[in-house]
Amino acid sequence: MTDDSSSDALAAGSVAQEDVLGLIEEAKRLQSDAAKLKQNVEKESDKSEEIDNRIKGMRAEEETEVRKFVTKTVISGYGSVIVGSIILVVLVFFAGGKTFPTELGEWLHDLLLATVLPVVTLVLGYYFGSSSK
Repeated sequence: MTDDSSSDALAAGSVAQEDVLGLIEEAKRLQSDAAKLKQNVEKESDKSEEIDNRIKGMRAEEETEVRKFVTKTVISGYGSVIVGSIILVVLVFFAGGKTFPTELGEWLHDLLLATVLPVVTLVLGYYFGSSSK
């Protein structure tokens, strides 16, 4: 009976040793898979950061384009008002018989100083001020 129990114990020990070796191999495989997964995560993280940087760059470019458009529009509007005022003065001067009504001159002066110029200043100041953010 001792021989049977020793061979049974030896067989059980051999099976247990095979199980342990199998578990060690499985642990090595899982560790290798974890390392590969970590590398993939790092690659995807780098790609994500690159995409985020591209998006931020595109947003900055779009904001710059909008600022340029608003600035050009406001300056064009102000220039149009000045050119229109000059044309109006010339037309009134020639149509009025070489005399210029002082009320019209005062009105144009007040229009340019009190309404148009502050709006231009505020709009341009806002857009140039917010471009540094």
